[in-house]
Amino acid sequence: MLKMIVVSLKICFLLSTLFSLFLAETHGTCAYPEIQDEYDYFSTALYLYSKYNVTVSHLSSQHGMHFARGM
Repeated sequence: MLKMIVVSLKICFLLSTLFSLFLAETHGTCAYPEIQDEYDYFSTALYLYSKYNVTVSHLSSQHGMHFARGM
């Protein structure tokens, strides 16, 4: 049982890493030379998220927007 959990965690980590690299390559390349690698891409995204507070509730209350909830 423990072996299955360890293997599952390794697979999740691998998939997460591959997805992160995919995001950086597909969405981070238009900002070159300001954003040069995966670290710059994700650190910039986190900085902008914290600076502008881009949560759905913040945007909806500020601009009167209404979002449908998913199923």
